[in-house]
Amino acid sequence: MILDTLNLPKSIEASLVKDSILTDLFPSTANSSTLNPLKQTLLSVQYGPHQVSFGNQLTKASTQVLPKFQAALTQPFFTANKNTITDHSSFTLICTDPDAPSRTDKKWSEYCHFIATNLKINVSSPANTDNFKIIDDSKFDILVDYQGPAPPKGTGLHRYVWLLYEGALEPKDVENVNANRINWGYGTPATGVEKFAADTNLGSLVAVNYFFTEDK
Repeated sequence: MILDTLNLPKSIEASLVKDSILTDLFPSTANSSTLNPLKQTLLSVQYGPHQVSFGNQLTKASTQVLPKFQAALTQPFFTANKNTITDHSSFTLICTDPDAPSRTDKKWSEYCHFIATNLKINVSSPANTDNFKIIDDSKFDILVDYQGPAPPKGTGLHRYVWLLYEGALEPKDVENVNANRINWGYGTPATGVEKFAADTNLGSLVAVNYFFTEDK
C-alpha cells in the first residue's frame, strides 16, 4: 500500500478542524496536545482502489469490505515518544460513526463499526529506520467485526472516522460494544470512543483519518 504523503501537518489540522472531528469525538479532552501526535503520524486506509483522505467522499458500496490499513510513525512522533514506543508496542484500531442517525440527531451516536487490537510495528518492513516505523495489518486481532457504512437514506453525509491508539485491549473490554454498537453500548447519545478509551485505559491517540458517505 502506498501512503498518501500529500497530507502534510497543516492540511491534516485544517481538515480535522473544518469537519469538527476532534471536538465532536472528544468534547471533554480535545485540545492542542491531542492534535500534536495526529500531525506526526500518517494513517492510510485503503478500500480497494479508494483511499481514505481526510474528509473525501466515498460511496457506500465501495466501503463494505474491511479495508487495508497502514500507519507511518515519523521522526517527530519518535522524538516526542522516545521513552514509550518500542518495536514491541501494541496498538488498537477503531472505526466509529459520530453522525448516527444524522449529523444533527445524535440518538444512535456514536456507532461502532470496528475494533482491532494487537497491531504491531512491522519490524521487517524495508521502509523502517530509527525514526520512521511502519505499523500495518500483517498481524492484528479483531474484537468487533467490521460493519460497513449504512447511513439511513436521506440523513446526509456521515463521517466515518478511523483512529489508532497506543495500547491493547482484551475481549472483555468490548463485551458491551458487541452487545450493542449504538452509543458504544453506553446507552447515552453522543457517547463513544472518548469514554471507551478512558474506561479501557487505552493510551494516547496517535493517528486519525476519515471519510464521508451517504445514502441519498
